[in-house]
Amino acid sequence: MRITPLDIEAHNFATRLRGFDRDEVKSFLTLISEEYEKLIVENSYLKEEMARLQHQLSDHQDRERILKDTLLSVQKLADDMRQEAFREKEVIIKEAELKAEQILEQARNRIGDLERQIGDLKLRRDTFQTTVLSLVDQHRRVIEMQREQGEVQDRVRFMRHKETGGARREGS
Repeated sequence: MRITPLDIEAHNFATRLRGFDRDEVKSFLTLISEEYEKLIVENSYLKEEMARLQHQLSDHQDRERILKDTLLSVQKLADDMRQEAFREKEVIIKEAELKAEQILEQARNRIGDLERQIGDLKLRRDTFQTTVLSLVDQHRRVIEMQREQGEVQDRVRFMRHKETGGARREGS
């Protein structure tokens, strides 16, 4: 299931006695939503950039193919021209391959950076979820302890009342 920034921002948490500050939770969800939306936009931009770079690589490969065909035609006309065209072809191919490799390496590096950032964000999300669950569990235990203390105090009052009520009857 994909979560959109709107899903994050619109999410409502159930309220409990002594629950979280709604404004703080809403503010934090808005912040997460904005950051998530930035990542989506950046990811989209990088996909477009990668497609553009792949298109450029394809253009370079097409140009290389055209140059090879042209060089074959030139080789048939004259040996001198063939040798010169061969040298030009080698230079152009090497430059195109070097340029293409540089572009691909930059794209790979950027993808690696994005994957690391995504991993960091997932780790932060998991830590946040664990913290929230721990806090909820602690609050639940405090509420249960307070409930148990109230029950014990009620029993003590009842016992005291019973003892004072019985002592009055004997004195009468």
